[in-house]
Amino acid sequence: FSIDKLWDGGFEIDRLREPKLRGAVDIYDGPKHLFSALIIYSEVEGEAMRYEFKQVSQARTQAPSDFVQEQAAPNALLK
Repeated sequence: FSIDKLWDGGFEIDRLREPKLRGAVDIYDGPKHLFSALIIYSEVEGEAMRYEFKQVSQARTQAPSDFVQEQAAPNALLK
């Protein structure tokens, strides 16, 4: 579905063109995955339907690791 306006706390779509949404959604900017979110219906304003984010997670470019990664640190310091 096309998003008409997007802000930190939610988004707005055309209520005449799109169905009423709720639950988990993924937000994209073209092919780029921005974030995943849980949404709830907020209000109707004119021909726009507004939704609020209950929870937002940034999209990852890599899969999360299942082990602790050591940070690169020097073994000794020279003075």
